[in-house]
Amino acid sequence: MHAKLTVQPLAPDELEDAVTILSELLSESVDADASLGFLPPLSTRLAREYWLSLKGQLAGSSRVLIAASLDGRIVGSGQLNLVTPGNARHRATLEKLFVQASLHGRGIGKLLVSALEDSARRHGRTLLLLGARRHDPAEAFYRRLGYQEYGIIPGYSRDADGRLHDNVCFYREL
Repeated sequence: MHAKLTVQPLAPDELEDAVTILSELLSESVDADASLGFLPPLSTRLAREYWLSLKGQLAGSSRVLIAASLDGRIVGSGQLNLVTPGNARHRATLEKLFVQASLHGRGIGKLLVSALEDSARRHGRTLLLLGARRHDPAEAFYRRLGYQEYGIIPGYSRDADGRLHDNVCFYREL
């Protein structure tokens, strides 16, 4: 029997039920050195606070949260930040994409990106932006999906050891 994979948006009222697993997955990803804006070790308490802080943005339609579930259990997610100035309502930023480590390489990340791109189109967005830590697997992943590099920001983020890392800026026209 094959596992059933679904990829769909999470509504604000669904966030409360999903916050425990999302917090665990975010902590796991950060602790495995994923560059998601947090430093390891990321406590599940801080991860939980982060997820709950998004509820207003989800309710206000300024952010989209897409979850990938395997047999009904969330195994990854990604976000679309729709907050832009008045002259930029055609663009959005793809943020905090991650998949449970034991499931890497199975196409779940690609499905999440595809769902985020579809959501961007539904919101009238034709340009997606994102950043990835230079030389991380995420950089190669976005290149494989057709995202184009438009620049590098030196020393953009710091890791737990205090080392600075460059950020590769990507875009994709939809």
